Amino acid sequence: MEQILVPARDTSADTLPFSFGGSGREYFGIWIVNLLLTLVTLGIYSAWAKVRRLQYFYRHTAVAGSSFDYHAKPWSILKGRLIAFALLVAYQGAARTSPRLYLLVLILLALLAPLLLYNAQRFRLHYSSWRGIRFGFDGSLGRAYAVVLGWGLLSLVTLTLLAPLFRANLKRWQHGRARLGSARFEFDAEDLPFFAIYWKTLGLGLLVLTASIGWALVVASPLAHLMNLSGPRGAFNAGVVAGYLIFLLGMWLLVLPFSNARYGNLIWSHTLLAGRRLGCRLSAQRLAALYATNLLGIVLTLGLFTPWAVIRVLRYRIDCLSLEGTGGLDDIQALAGGEVGALGMEALGVFDFDLGF
Repeated sequence: MEQILVPARDTSADTLPFSFGGSGREYFGIWIVNLLLTLVTLGIYSAWAKVRRLQYFYRHTAVAGSSFDYHAKPWSILKGRLIAFALLVAYQGAARTSPRLYLLVLILLALLAPLLLYNAQRFRLHYSSWRGIRFGFDGSLGRAYAVVLGWGLLSLVTLTLLAPLFRANLKRWQHGRARLGSARFEFDAEDLPFFAIYWKTLGLGLLVLTASIGWALVVASPLAHLMNLSGPRGAFNAGVVAGYLIFLLGMWLLVLPFSNARYGNLIWSHTLLAGRRLGCRLSAQRLAALYATNLLGIVLTLGLFTPWAVIRVLRYRIDCLSLEGTGGLDDIQALAGGEVGALGMEALGVFDFDLGF
């Protein structure tokens, strides 16, 4: 796969925008082949599919005239994925065996979670590069345990009321300890903005929940009753289904775009590299429009629109990024680094935990 060629830019400029040169048509070819080969090989090809997908995304993303690249080997990812799958089997088997064994496995996974997160962060950054210079991560494993088992458990104990502190400390550890070659990233966001976004997101979610319940009880159920849908119980069930669909649409088209835009702007706009601050200008309204049209396209094409949907959102998110400030980029030097295992990244993927870096 050839890297995208972008005209060289003056890296002393005040603002250097990111750009994405991929297309839905090109990505469709990669997506459909990945999908078919993954099905034919019963999932084994998924490691190669992941590398092809990320290489396409990285190599079509550029800033300051240079594109990124992804260097992980499929065999490394496959080994990590198999071990992660074994952990998933143990988790599900324990859940069906006995409560005590299930609790024991949960405790074991909780103790492993910081280690998996630590390895995942190192793996993803080590095998990413810009201008041939590898990214890296210098955060400590001890800090990973403090963030996950400290702030994470505190968030659970307080019924997520302190979840903003967990997110703030997680991003402070992820972004603040990352580097590009010899240049270190910095993260200077305070805790209070995380709380502000959390409470606004929660309020919007409660509004969607209230609206969906109201729709189910006041509109959908009476309407179904008038249409004689299997009596009162059938009318009530129809109302519940309608309310649930309204809730899902509201979360997808209102809450998720709002949360993604606000957190994205907060986190990336407080990340610095080599004296330059990253700018991020995501719009919740624009994301909502993309999510809505993508959902419609996927439904109408029975899923075949998925590659175009992915590219549309990715292009918008990348086009909203920029490097602001002067100097620094041409002085970044590469550093030597050893191999990093893929277990952490793949285990987090199996258990549906997104790094978010």
